[in-house]
Amino acid sequence: MSKKMMALGLAVACAALFALPAAASAQVWHLSETVGFTVTGSGGTMTTTEGASVQCTSTTGSGSFSTTTSGFLSLTFHGCTGPFGFACTTAGQSSGTIALSNSFNGIMVTSTASTKDPGVLLTPTGSTEPTAGKGKQFTEFSCLGISVKVAGNGIIGTIHNPEPPCGATASTWGVNFVSASAGHQADKVWTGVTYDAYSTVTASHPTASLDGTATLHFEAARTLNCT
Repeated sequence: MSKKMMALGLAVACAALFALPAAASAQVWHLSETVGFTVTGSGGTMTTTEGASVQCTSTTGSGSFSTTTSGFLSLTFHGCTGPFGFACTTAGQSSGTIALSNSFNGIMVTSTASTKDPGVLLTPTGSTEPTAGKGKQFTEFSCLGISVKVAGNGIIGTIHNPEPPCGATASTWGVNFVSASAGHQADKVWTGVTYDAYSTVTASHPTASLDGTATLHFEAARTLNCT
């Protein structure tokens, strides 16, 4: 091989290596620094493909970034009721309160063929797997004496405020979780993986979707960088 061809080959290889981190970074967003935050929200509704639902009236919580794009988040849903309006409660919590802990990642969600928007992927932190091969447990609660477990590999929401979020600096960030239909989240795919949650409310383990809005509150304004 000529020296010219070897030089050309090395140049192409180096270009490919330098391109890899850029391609990977395009899948996530980064906060300007690792900080803690609190959460408030208007509750939400979890609905399964079989039509069962649990509705909550408000949300509180707290979390922290362990890296600029990931961390841990604890959420508490209040005023939760299931069928016939009976309270749904996690063990050890006051009536109508459902608690869960998650890991989170700041991800870029495909909104059109050529556009991506910043989003949040919630994944379970526990090791309990209610049904083999179907993902870890998000939470467990009881409605009218019936135990319900919610598990899966993840739930995706999108950041909607401020608008546009990429490059914005703000002390509050709004996140929407939206279903396309009962039991099916509108955004489900990231890096080629489909993320879903399911409920053990019946033996068929129907998939479950979440509709709700939450706000992340930082002590000072932070910048969301999409590249």
